Amino acid sequence: HGRIGIYTPAERGAIIARFNQKRQRRVWNKKIRYNCRKSLADRRLRVKGRFVKRSEQEQLAKELQARVEQVVETDSYNKEANGKEGADEDMPDVSDPEAGFVPTEDQPFRRLRRHTIT
Repeated sequence: HGRIGIYTPAERGAIIARFNQKRQRRVWNKKIRYNCRKSLADRRLRVKGRFVKRSEQEQLAKELQARVEQVVETDSYNKEANGKEGADEDMPDVSDPEAGFVPTEDQPFRRLRRHTIT
């Protein structure tokens, strides 16, 4: 019989050679086709790589600030209730508003790292 699938060995060799030739011609570099679109995209406001409107960005900033304030209030309440002032001093990233900690319903007490490597 001598066939591999529906192809003869010679046909299969020709198909694989064509595939390899096309594979060698692949271009993986990004080419900018329209410089005007690139400059517009560079000027637009982004959050996590996605385009956002200025009003949306302001709203996201307000929500983040409100969450941070809520965390700080909750933290100060817990310290007063527990009477432990320095209990969590070794983990400053949770209560630090600069660290960007935002509690969610599924991860209300997420701590990214226990110790800071300096």
